[in-house]
Amino acid sequence: MQQYNNFNVGLSHLLRIVFGEGGQALGNDLAVPNWFFEGDAVFNETLVSEQGRGRLPYFFTGYRALWAADKNYSYMKLRNGSYRDYVPDHYPLGYMMVAYGREKYGSELWKNVTHDAAAYRGGFYPFQWAVKKYTGESFKTFSNNGFAYFKQQFAEDNNQPIAERKKHFDANRQYPAFVNDSTLIYAKNTYDHLPAFVIKTGDKELKISTRSYSLDSYFDYHNGKIIYTSYRPDLRWSYRNYSELMLLDTKTGLEHRITSKAKYFSPAFSADGQSIVAVRVDPSGLSQLHILDTAGKLQQEIPNPKGLFYTYPKFYGDGKLLSAARNKDGKMGIALIEIATGKTAYLTPPSFRPIGFIALKKDTLYFTQTDGKNDRLFVMMLNDKSVYEMLPTGNFTGLGYYQPAVSDNKLAWVGFTADDYRINQANKKDLKWIAAGEIMHATCPIWVSQH
Repeated sequence: MQQYNNFNVGLSHLLRIVFGEGGQALGNDLAVPNWFFEGDAVFNETLVSEQGRGRLPYFFTGYRALWAADKNYSYMKLRNGSYRDYVPDHYPLGYMMVAYGREKYGSELWKNVTHDAAAYRGGFYPFQWAVKKYTGESFKTFSNNGFAYFKQQFAEDNNQPIAERKKHFDANRQYPAFVNDSTLIYAKNTYDHLPAFVIKTGDKELKISTRSYSLDSYFDYHNGKIIYTSYRPDLRWSYRNYSELMLLDTKTGLEHRITSKAKYFSPAFSADGQSIVAVRVDPSGLSQLHILDTAGKLQQEIPNPKGLFYTYPKFYGDGKLLSAARNKDGKMGIALIEIATGKTAYLTPPSFRPIGFIALKKDTLYFTQTDGKNDRLFVMMLNDKSVYEMLPTGNFTGLGYYQPAVSDNKLAWVGFTADDYRINQANKKDLKWIAAGEIMHATCPIWVSQH
C-alpha cells in the first residue's frame, strides 16, 4: 500500500485519474519490476527487526546452488524464469538488488529511482534509465555487480561438494522416510508430472501414488501408512480454504481424507501408529496441537497457555510431545510438551535461529537449525540434553542439511542443488559430530553493514 502511495506520480498518476486504481497499478507494474516490490519488502522486514528472510540461509540457497555449479544465467533468465532449468523466484533477486544498491549508493537510491520510474521520466525502460541516472552505471553493469557482491558474501561458505551437474532440472526428491536400511519412501515432483510418493530400493524407483494437491511436500510414514495434508478450497467462498489430513496405504496406493473443514499441518504418527498429532491453525493465527485417531476423530486438544506456534511435532515416550515452537517474540526453540496439561519446557534456549525438520529415533533427536550463513544438522541426546553438530563429510552434495530421516543404521537428509533437492544417505558410524555447546547466538542480515 505504501509503495503504491509513493508511486502515484507522473504518468502513473495520470493513468489513475483516467482509469482509477487499476490504471495506476498498470502504470506502476510496467515501470517498476515485480522483484523491486518484493525485494524492498524483504529488505525492510530484515532491516527493522531481528527476523526477516534476509537473515535466513534457506532464502539464498537457490542462487548459492547456481553459483556453486557455475551456472551463471543471464539477468533476463533470472528475471523471467525457465521451464527447463531451476531458477529462483523474484524474492531473493529483489532482495539482493535492493540491498546491494542501498549498500553502495545509500538509503535514498531506491526512493529516487522508483519515483522517476513510476513517473516515466526517461521514456521507455524508465527503471533502467533511473538506475543509470542515480548510479552512473548501466543497469546491466549494476545487476552484474549486485550478483557478484552477494556471490562474494557466500564465497567462503560454499565449501560443500558440487553435485553432479545435469543438463536441466531433474526432479525434487524430498522428505525421505526409511522403511528399512535399504528402502526409502519420499516425495517426488518434476516440471512435467504430478507430484507423487515413490519407494526406492537400491537403484529401482517405483511410484506408489499420485499425491493430492498440497501446500508443501511434508509427510510422515509408519508401518505402511503415510499421513500428509492436502489443500482444499471451499466450494463456494474463494477466501476460505482448508488443509485436510490424508491417510495413504503404501501397499495399495489408496488414500482417503480423514478430516473435514479443518486447517492441519505437519502431522506425525505415534509409535504404535494408532494416533496422529498435528498442528491446527485457526484463521486468527492461534496454533494448537491436536491428537486424532487414524479415522480423523479428535481425541485430545493440548492446552497452549503461552500462545506458542508449533511445527513438526513428534510423540515422545508416554504422555509427551516434542515440537519446534515459536514464542510471541519470534524466538524458536525445541519444546517438550506434556499432553495432559500443555505444560511446556524448552530443551534449547529460544533464539532467532529458526528450527525445523525434526526427526526422532528413541532418545535421539535430529533437527535443522540456522547457524550463521548456513543451515546445519544437529542432534540432541535427550537423556542428558547434550547437543552435537554434524560435520561435513566431503562425500555428499547440496547446500544445507534438511529433512533428516533415521533408521537403525543410517541417516538420510536432503541437500539443495542447482538441479534439484537431492537425498543423501550415510551410515551412522561413518558420520562425525562435534559438541555444539551453547547453540544460541544472534543472526545477522546477509549484507556487509547495517546502516
